[in-house]
Amino acid sequence: RIHEALEPWTMRRVNGLVAVSERYNQVLRRRYPWIKAQACAVLPFGADALDHEIASRAAASTEFFQPNDGCIHGVYTGRLGPDMVFSCKVICGALKEGLERWPNAFSKVRLHFIGTDYASGNAGRATILPLAAEAGISRQVGEHPGRVPYFTALRLQQDADFLLVPGSMDPAYTASKIYPFILARRPLLAVFHEASSVVKVLNATQAGEIVTFRSQEDVHELTRRLLAVWLPLIQKLPFTPRVNWQSFEAYSAREMTRRQCELFHRVVDAKPCTGHVR
Repeated sequence: RIHEALEPWTMRRVNGLVAVSERYNQVLRRRYPWIKAQACAVLPFGADALDHEIASRAAASTEFFQPNDGCIHGVYTGRLGPDMVFSCKVICGALKEGLERWPNAFSKVRLHFIGTDYASGNAGRATILPLAAEAGISRQVGEHPGRVPYFTALRLQQDADFLLVPGSMDPAYTASKIYPFILARRPLLAVFHEASSVVKVLNATQAGEIVTFRSQEDVHELTRRLLAVWLPLIQKLPFTPRVNWQSFEAYSAREMTRRQCELFHRVVDAKPCTGHVR
C-alpha cells in the first residue's frame, strides 16, 4: 500500500529511470506516459573481479562442506523460491537418473544450495530440500536457507568443484548473480528460461553450459537434456572454463557504472517531468 501511494507521487517529477529489466521500464512508461524511452536505462548489477580477489584471502568456509574430501561439490548461492521450483525439480530429476544410470560418475556428487531465503535466522523456508526428499536423493542435496555474507558466498563459489544455477519461470528474470558466478572461474551449469538475459550472457561469454526451457515444458524431457551436458561436465572435472573475458567486460561493474553515468548526462539538464497522476 505504501508503494501504491508513493510510486505515482514519485513519478510526477522523474527525469530518469534505472531498472534491472526492460519489462519494468515498459510497465512504468505505460502507467506514466510522459516518461520518455530515452530517459530509461536497463542496468543489471555489475560484477568486479576484485571482490573475488578479496574473498580468496579468506579461510575456506567448512560449515557447509569440506573441499577436497573426495566428493564432487556443486554449489549455488542465492535466492530460491516458488518461481524456481520447476528448475529445481529438473535438477533433482537429473541427479536421481544420473545416480541410477551412471552411479560411478554421480555417487560422489553433493549439491549445496546456500542462502536460499530472505528470512533471517531459522525462519527461512527450504525450496529444493523437499523436492530432493521426494526424489529420494536427500543424501546428495543440502539446503541452508539462511543468508550468508557476500564474501562468504564468493568464497563458497571458489571452493566448489562446479557451480549449478537454477533459473526462474519468469521470462523477464534477470539474474545479476550470474556475473559473480562467472568470475569464480569454476565449471558452470545453468537451467534457465529461454527468454532470460542469462542465456545471452552465458552464450556470449562461453562461461558455462546452459539448458533452456519454455514456459510450458516437460520435466522429463528437460531432465534428459540436462543430463546430456551434466555427465560430460562431471567426467571432465577438474577444469577451468575458457571464458571470453572480452565479452564479459560488457557486464562488469566498470561498464555498468559508465552506462549509469551516461544516463545521468542525458537527464541532468532535462526539464523536470510535469506529468499529472490521475
